[in-house]
Amino acid sequence: MLNLMNQIESLMYDKMRDMAIVPAAQLGLDSRCGAVYVSDDCIVTRNNKNLSYYGGFEYCGDEYKTVIGDFTIYSVEDERVEEAISFYNDQK
Repeated sequence: MLNLMNQIESLMYDKMRDMAIVPAAQLGLDSRCGAVYVSDDCIVTRNNKNLSYYGGFEYCGDEYKTVIGDFTIYSVEDERVEEAISFYNDQK
């Protein structure tokens, strides 16, 4: 099982290399959230506590949140996530 988790985390790192690392303020979030990884369909964080508390992501539905090892992935299908990604895209 540990080998499988290592493979999954390795795949996560590979995918995240293609994602933008964005300070939370550029997503319209409190800067205390830190930086997150952003793509068109999700936001990924390794510091879920700050994103949840300061960014309001504790209100994201569980069906739009996936935890893999140290990573939490929030789907754009959640309104809060969609708003943050839209704000970021509008600022580009």
